[in-house]
Amino acid sequence: MMVHTIYYITVQQGQVTDYSSRCNNPPGIRCESASPKFDPNRYTVPGLFAYARRILDGKTSRLMISYDEQFSFPSRIQYDFSAGGGVLTSSLTVIRFEILE
Repeated sequence: MMVHTIYYITVQQGQVTDYSSRCNNPPGIRCESASPKFDPNRYTVPGLFAYARRILDGKTSRLMISYDEQFSFPSRIQYDFSAGGGVLTSSLTVIRFEILE
């Protein structure tokens, strides 16, 4: 089952100034990870690079990273990992990125 959580993060001058999250699962499927307690710095541009590096340094059987064509940050990180005797896939995708003036 896929769990979809959407994170909204505003960064100004390198600092997180606002953040929230919401569950985006189909009706009836609980989404426990949608919590205001998440670390928004994980989803900033430096945080995305650090996240990719941690996965790369860890034990993963497959890692795919796509980069934003205009700004060159990791826009999609997908990897496989072992859990409970099986292999699970996790992914993170940047849906929208905009420069604040």
